[in-house]
Order: sequence, then C-alpha cells, then structure tokens
Amino acid sequence: MITHITQSIINQIGRCPVQFEFRYINNIIIPPGFAARKGSAVHFGAETAHRFRVNNDNEAPPLELIADSTRDEFVRLVNDEGIFMTKEELFEGKNKILGNAQDEAIRGASAYVNKCLPYICDIAMFEERLYADIGLELPVSGKPDLVADSMNNDIKTNNGARWREEDVRLECQPTLYRMLLRENGFGELNSRYTVITNMNKAPDTNIHEGTLWDEENRTCIDELNTERTAEDEKKLIFKIDTYIKMINSGIFIPCRQGKGAWWCSKKFCGFYKMCKYT
Repeated sequence: MITHITQSIINQIGRCPVQFEFRYINNIIIPPGFAARKGSAVHFGAETAHRFRVNNDNEAPPLELIADSTRDEFVRLVNDEGIFMTKEELFEGKNKILGNAQDEAIRGASAYVNKCLPYICDIAMFEERLYADIGLELPVSGKPDLVADSMNNDIKTNNGARWREEDVRLECQPTLYRMLLRENGFGELNSRYTVITNMNKAPDTNIHEGTLWDEENRTCIDELNTERTAEDEKKLIFKIDTYIKMINSGIFIPCRQGKGAWWCSKKFCGFYKMCKYT
C-alpha cells in the first residue's frame, strides 16, 4: 500500500510504470547494481562526516573514520541486502568489480570531505525524513542529504558523463524538496547538486564554474546550483496527482522499448526477465 509519494516513486513510475508495479505494488525487491551500492556507501560516508561535525563543534572528521565507515557500509549493503549483476559483469569478475566500486566509494567520500565539507558552515539537518501535505490524496515525503547554509544539498555519484546545469534543471528533487522544506519550517530553499565522479586524471576543461578536483583521490566534484519557482511546484503537483490516479486505477503501462530505450534492458532492469512485455 502506498502511503506517501517520494522522489524514488516519481522517478520510477515516470520511467516505467510496470517497473513501479513490480516494486511497489507487488513488493518484489531486486537489489540494485554496484553503481547504486557505491553511491549509497558514499552517502553514508558523507552522513558520517556531517554527524561528526555536528557532534564535535564543527571539527573536521578524521579521514580514517570516513574511509572505514564508507567501506563498512558498502560491504554491509552487498552482503546483507544483495547486489544485481548481469552475466557480462559476472564474466568480467564479481570480486574485481566490487573491489573497484568499494575503492571508488572510499575515494569519493574522502574527496567530499576534503573539498566540500570545509566550506559548509551551518548544518541545520541531515538524513531526516520529512512529510508534507500538498493538497493531494497522499502526502509527499523525502530525506534530504543535507540542509546547510540556507541550501538543500544533494549528493550524487556519477558513472557516466559529468552532469551539466541543464541536467539538474530536469530533476524533480529540488522542486519536491522545496515544498517539503518549506512546509517543515525551513523556508523556500534552492538546491545544490554535489556530483562526485571518479576519474583517472583531472578534467581537461571545466564545464562550469563549480568544478573541484581532488588529486589524491582522483575524484572530480561538480557543484551545480539550481532554482525552483511556484510554477515548477504547480507542474510537479499536477504530475504527482496524475501518478496517484494511475496507482488507484491499477493500470500500469510499459515504458518505450527498442533502440534508444536504454532502461528497458537486462543490464538496467532487474525485472526484465519476469516482465510480460519483454
């Protein structure tokens, strides 16, 4: 039973309603791939850093603590909650892929502490679930990574092309969290995406002003600010209302298939083999 609408629900039902049906209606849980596990581990490392700052009068956390917590969380996720791997990835070598992903997670979290955390001053909240009534049948909910310095901060890990300003403009999270944070007494905050990309060498050119490079950890960090308006909220509320009606109807259509439909594949969808449309 769906009791609230989250960013994950909005993204998944928008990407493929059938995939949403498998996950949220039929409650079939397929573990994510190594990239998602790496991202979760980096988030945990950042959360550890934020908690240390709050509990220790803004003192910088030891890098050993960040590395250990990131590694331990990656191992816990893989061992306790599982991981989805394709035949091609298994052929390449599970231990090799997981070892690289774990190493990249540690480097990513360490780079965040080196390059971003020193410039964060006033931490108001991190990793706390919020709920808000926005006038629809179901409330919305979310767990901001970090609210600090009058900004909603979201940490992303990246395994493809680096993000640009136009990429974050299409994301629903800043609009959803703008409503959530306002309704929970934080005011109307804009958002910043901190996108962490492991790289073998420094980028040749900066694709925007907010590019940071950590040579020690061979990690590029792109900080991208994005604003939202009341009109953005109106459009998202309309979309969420449509999704709620879809859920109530019990009719879930498949996403587009064929050339260019990258999501509908054995590599990117754990439900592919059990889907009646594939």
